[in-house]
Amino acid sequence: MPPLIQSSTLKLLGIAVLCLLFAIPLGLVGDLVQERAGRLAEAEEGIARSQGRAQVLAPPVLEWRQRRTVLRDKEPVEVVDAHGQAPTRTTIDATLGVERRVRGIFEVPVYTADVLLRGEFVVAPEDRARAALAGGIERLRLVLPVADLRGVRSVPRLHIDGRQLPLRSLGAPAFGIEALGVELPPDLLARERIGFELAFALSGTRELSAWPLADETEVAIRGAWPAPSFAGAFLPREREVSEDGFSAQWTVLAVNRDLPLRWTGEAPAPGALEAARFGVELYEPLGVYRLSERSLKYGLLFVALTFGVFLLAELTGRLRVHPVQYLLVGLALAVFYVLLLALAEHLGFGVAYLVAGSALTAILGAWGSAALGGVRRGLALGAWLAVLYGFLFLMVRSEDFALLIGALGLLAMVAASLWLTRRIDWYQPRPAPPPTPAAA
Repeated sequence: MPPLIQSSTLKLLGIAVLCLLFAIPLGLVGDLVQERAGRLAEAEEGIARSQGRAQVLAPPVLEWRQRRTVLRDKEPVEVVDAHGQAPTRTTIDATLGVERRVRGIFEVPVYTADVLLRGEFVVAPEDRARAALAGGIERLRLVLPVADLRGVRSVPRLHIDGRQLPLRSLGAPAFGIEALGVELPPDLLARERIGFELAFALSGTRELSAWPLADETEVAIRGAWPAPSFAGAFLPREREVSEDGFSAQWTVLAVNRDLPLRWTGEAPAPGALEAARFGVELYEPLGVYRLSERSLKYGLLFVALTFGVFLLAELTGRLRVHPVQYLLVGLALAVFYVLLLALAEHLGFGVAYLVAGSALTAILGAWGSAALGGVRRGLALGAWLAVLYGFLFLMVRSEDFALLIGALGLLAMVAASLWLTRRIDWYQPRPAPPPTPAAA
C-alpha cells in the first residue's frame, strides 16, 4: 500500500468523515424520540378531554345592563348598555391533590383542586344611584370564568347577601372561555359593598393558572408535587418547595397589570388577560423524552471519542482497524439510543440507561478483545466506554451543571489525547503490523 494511503493524516480525515455520516442515524433516532413524545402528547390530550385541560382560576365578576334614553334626530330613544365590574379585592386559595393517570404506557400528572374564592365588590356611586331607580338595572348576574367546565367536580355555591346560590353553566362564554353564573336581584347593586364567598372542586391537567382581575389579588396554591414550575407574568412572593410538595403565594396589585376594574361594552380581551396570567405547572424536568433528547445532543461527540480510542490503538499499538469495523462500532453506538428509549418508556430513564449502557459496554468490550488482539485491550475499551457512559449520564441528568461537567470532562480528554500522542510523528506513514509467522 502506498505511503500516502497509509498516512495517519488520511486515516484521521476518513474517521472524521465517518463520524459526520453518523449524524444521519442519530437524526433518525431523534425523529423517533419526537414521534414518541408526540404519542405522549396525544395520550395527554385524551386524558385532558375527560379530566379537564389546564385550568384558570379567576374571581367572579358582576355583569348588568342599564337602560337609558338618548336623543337621535331629536327623538328620545332608549338604549341598553352592558356593564361589568371585577372585585376590588379577592383571595384565591387552592389545594391540589395530584395523581398520575395512565393511558397505554404513558403517564400524565393530573390534579383536583379544592378552591375557595373570597372577595368584595365596591360599587361606584353612579351605579348605586342607577340601581336605586325603578327599572334602572336589568339582569344583574355574577359570572365565574372557568377554562374547561368538564373539570368542575362539585357545583359551586355562592354565599352572598346571606344567601347560598348554586351556579349554573352560561350559554355565552366570558372573557373568551366558558363560564358559570347565577342571576342576582338588581337592587343588590344599590349597596356600597358586596361581599362574596365561593367554594368548589376543579380538576385539570398539568397546569393551574390565575387571572388577576381584582384591584388587589392574592393567590395561594399548594400541592403534593416535588417539581413545580412557576411561570407567567408574576412570580410568587413566597414559595416553599420540597420532596413532599410545594406552596406558593402571589400578590398582584392594580398598578402591576393593565386591566380595568369596570368596563362598558366588551369585557377585557382574552389577549390582555393572557398577558397577566400566572400560576404553576406540574413540571417533569427529568422526563424520559426530554432526557433522551438531551443525550442525543452528545451523540456525535460520543462516537468521535470512541473512534478516537481505536485510532490511538492503531497509532501506538501497531494495530489495524478496518473502516468496516469503525462502521459497525458506530452502528452499535447508535443502537444504544434506540435501546435506551425503548427501555426508558417501561423502566424509567435511570434503570434503562444502566441496562443499555452495560449491554453495549459488554458487547463492544468482548468484540474488542478479538478485534484489537488481546483481552487487555478489550477490557481497556470496555472501561473507556464505561467512563464515557458515566460522563454522558452526569451531563444529561444535571440541569444546572451540565455545561461545567462537559467542559471539564472534555478538557481532561483533550489533555489525555495530547499526552498519549506526544511522541507520534504525524508526517510518517503508520508502521506496518508485525508479520504473522508462517505455519510450520
